[in-house]
Amino acid sequence: MCEGARLQSCRRCLGIGTGFSPGRMFLATIMRKSVQRNQKLNSKEQLEQVLLNSLNSGDPIEINPAMVDEIRNRLRSRAALRKLLIQ
Repeated sequence: MCEGARLQSCRRCLGIGTGFSPGRMFLATIMRKSVQRNQKLNSKEQLEQVLLNSLNSGDPIEINPAMVDEIRNRLRSRAALRKLLIQ
């Protein structure tokens, strides 16, 4: 929420010139924040599920420094490729 909304003087938050009444702007803000919270929660739950599935996917393996370096290099290569594709 912007500082103006707290002071009840922000044109955007009050809905002046937007075709929305102050009540509708407030409701729209509440709904948007609620959706964002739900999306964050769903993302966290999905991540937890993926991690749990990974832990339960098979017998554990021993990791050595060479394996860590290989994984790190693959991730760096993928990140560099994505960076090039985005530009």
